[in-house]
Amino acid sequence: MTSSPALNRTQSLTDALRQSRLHMRRCFAQYMEKGKRVMKLHHLMDEMEKVIEDKSERDQVLGSDLGFIVCYTQEAIVVPPHIIFAIRRNPGYWEFTKVRSDDLAAEHINVADYLKYKEMIYDEEWAKDENALEVDFGAFDFLTPHMTLSSSIGNGVDFISKFLSSKLSRGDDSAQPL
Repeated sequence: MTSSPALNRTQSLTDALRQSRLHMRRCFAQYMEKGKRVMKLHHLMDEMEKVIEDKSERDQVLGSDLGFIVCYTQEAIVVPPHIIFAIRRNPGYWEFTKVRSDDLAAEHINVADYLKYKEMIYDEEWAKDENALEVDFGAFDFLTPHMTLSSSIGNGVDFISKFLSSKLSRGDDSAQPL
């Protein structure tokens, strides 16, 4: 039976955490100390610097697989006893991994679960409410042009400019929506 790609990525995070188990337990304890919160990459790195004071040890951890994963983390959600990482290894692709702070066990989660954890920071009762209102604006987005190549990311102004100029150059009726 083949495992899913998500399991392989989660397994790589679990292995990376085990390589630096002592440091990661201390880092995670530091992350948990302030309670529920959202941590951006610079917060994760600042806390790691406090825990791993020796620069050579810190460089060794950051040079490992764990450092590679941490560098691609956009944000982490701290909801004790878990830390949920939003990792963006490639443009347009996200993965979400929940890690228990006490035993460093990692588990891949979906976007909906990630958002529930994020909502728990602000209103835990609402996040657990099955009847809470969810609005998905994706249905209204079908006419908007989309970039399909990852090499296009960061070139949005050029993309929209080309799209609009091609629409306007089609004829007199094409300018009607404007």
